[in-house]
Amino acid sequence: MTPRPSSPIAAIQALRAFAVSWVVLDHAFPWLLPGGFVGVDIFFVISGHLITAHLIGELARGEFTFARFYLRRARRLLPAALSVLILTLIGTLWLLPPAWTAETLGGIGAAAIYGVNWWLAAHAVDYFADSGVISPVNHFWSLSVEEQFYLVWPALLWAGWRLFGRRGAPALRRTVAALLTGVFALSLLAATLATRHDPGPAYFLTYTRAWEFALGGLSALAVPRLARTRGGWTRTRALSVLFGWAVLVASGWLLSPRSGVPGPVTLPVVLATAWLLIIGDGHGARPLHRVIAWAPVQRLGDISYSVYLWHWPLLILAPFALGVEALSVVQRLALLGATLILSALSWRFIETRFRSPGAAPHRAGTTGRRLAAFVALSLALAGLAFGLARHQSGKSAEVATRLFALSQDPAPCFGARASEPGADCPASHRLADPDFALQTWASQIIALPNGTSCQSEPGEATLARCAFGAPPETATRRVALLGDSHAGMWASALGQFVATDGIRVETFLASSCPTTDAPDVFATYLAPENRAACLSLRAEATGIILNDPAIDTVIVSGNAYQLKRWTEAGWVEDDGAGLARVWARFIAAGKRVLVIDDVPMLPWKLPDCLARPGQDAEACTHPAAEVPPETPLARAFRRLGSDRARLISFKDVFCDATTCHSIIGGIPAYMDSDHISAPLSRSLAPRLRAALSETR
Repeated sequence: MTPRPSSPIAAIQALRAFAVSWVVLDHAFPWLLPGGFVGVDIFFVISGHLITAHLIGELARGEFTFARFYLRRARRLLPAALSVLILTLIGTLWLLPPAWTAETLGGIGAAAIYGVNWWLAAHAVDYFADSGVISPVNHFWSLSVEEQFYLVWPALLWAGWRLFGRRGAPALRRTVAALLTGVFALSLLAATLATRHDPGPAYFLTYTRAWEFALGGLSALAVPRLARTRGGWTRTRALSVLFGWAVLVASGWLLSPRSGVPGPVTLPVVLATAWLLIIGDGHGARPLHRVIAWAPVQRLGDISYSVYLWHWPLLILAPFALGVEALSVVQRLALLGATLILSALSWRFIETRFRSPGAAPHRAGTTGRRLAAFVALSLALAGLAFGLARHQSGKSAEVATRLFALSQDPAPCFGARASEPGADCPASHRLADPDFALQTWASQIIALPNGTSCQSEPGEATLARCAFGAPPETATRRVALLGDSHAGMWASALGQFVATDGIRVETFLASSCPTTDAPDVFATYLAPENRAACLSLRAEATGIILNDPAIDTVIVSGNAYQLKRWTEAGWVEDDGAGLARVWARFIAAGKRVLVIDDVPMLPWKLPDCLARPGQDAEACTHPAAEVPPETPLARAFRRLGSDRARLISFKDVFCDATTCHSIIGGIPAYMDSDHISAPLSRSLAPRLRAALSETR
């Protein structure tokens, strides 16, 4: 007779041990195990299985209360999580560079209230990014998804029980099965669509992960049915379990960050996990049982939650503590050893102590107060982290104000002035003040005189039009600023002199949309669904400028290094012909054209580089040979061949014969990898003013 499947405690612990091992190995050695992230999917299925089984039992017995359920969850999860967050907050203030403190503290605050997954999605964080500084609490995204599941799922099952389930246990199970099936189908559909449309945020979203919890819940419903079966299928069951484990193991190498998770590609892993949970310890495979029941495996399953909590902050903060740019293999192995030690201590003195009923006996009337105490502690930590983040953001605004003041009347070695002939600025490529790295996109000051600059965003069908400089009634000259955000970044330089020179600048800017008449030339990062709007905007802007005789000069620029032609074979270099045709039409209409060539593009985002540990005094440089010798803008100008057009390049400001720099005149020259900072733009105003005056 086939033995009845027993309680799947050992199998669950083995799955936990496997899942956390895969996640940790993926984080510590991503080049060895590109698909180790599926450990999180395994955890989600386990959570759905356990919580559903627990809730069904309590509802059927009439023992369920929301307060007691959430108190158990709080005891189980919050003490260890809050301990890690508090120490991570201290490590952030002590170790991380100021440029990254505010954002990291904000993430800690979001993690303390289990909302960091939405925080990451809102901040367009790429979970699989391998460059820059990554928050030491990014891994809390999965814990946030779980807590949000715990918040919604009990209420949903309770409502189903109230409506249909009190007719008996079979009716309750049918109701829960229907709910789970609906959640599974809708969530999997949402995950499929989201991973195709916007895979970055889709990775973190609760509704794209709910189907994994739902399948875990369905597996919990299947366990009692399997327990009632009899018959000679021991061999088949054993083979199916071995196959399930093979699927989990193979996923570490068959999947990658580009596979499209959490969409259908992860379905085999989720199904395999659900099946292993259904079979539990009654799989009949004796060699496998010895592995599953092995004491180290079971022990790792015990401490898996603490291992997950501790490993990531250690991996992220260690380079800053050690003063190295990248951890060696030996250092990574040492950190994994430290993770196991800390996790064992955390499990023994924090998890077990607070979770144990004997350590915190239940008394009537105390459940609500204890739950409120846990919630209050989480809110207090979140408030502290958000408050510190706001204070740090205030420092960013102060630095931006300082840089704005310095750029209004720049000293001989400030910004681009350090590259002028005869300048003696030996420290030009070092930050004059480390706090200058605190200026951000949001805090930098543009401050255009008598107006503003604006741009249409990708997909918008309406052309945004703004103006600045001399008032319309006193302006003696009207100039159009045409292009994408790379044209818009020159507004800060123009704003230094156009009002006093009697010039009024009208802006025709569309993000990610180059001003060419070639229907197949776009910025490579412009989503295909936004290309039709771009074609419409570029035609509209060109038409308005051509039909306005008061505009005598058109300043054009763009993100030239990302400007390509789309073909069936993929992206190819643009020859500039479409740009030249548009400029020729302006010249034929009696206007002059000033082309500002694009600045060199960095191989990384400058804030990321400045935040790396172990950098020397002249960090964040790259070889000048890596910069293409000619851009599509320069090619278009060469094609044009007209004396009514002029090309101005500032490449000499950024690059010498061998090296391109991102710190110019003691200040950050970029805000990311390709947009220059407003203070640096203002320091280039004299050169731009001279070029514009020569186009008259």
